[in-house]
Amino acid sequence: GELVVNGEKAGRLEKVEMGLWMSRASIKRAIVSGNYTSQRPQSFVPRGSVYHNPHAFL
Repeated sequence: GELVVNGEKAGRLEKVEMGLWMSRASIKRAIVSGNYTSQRPQSFVPRGSVYHNPHAFL
């Protein structure tokens, strides 16, 4: 189905914004729940000042 925002078919920007919102919500849930596990095997853990919680990205 189509993504609908305020009764109208969502445009490209709205779809991108919704995807970003869903990603941020997933990251917040992982942080709050302490669930830092991935569904796939991962040997690389991102590091650096940009990653406040690198395990949330696995």
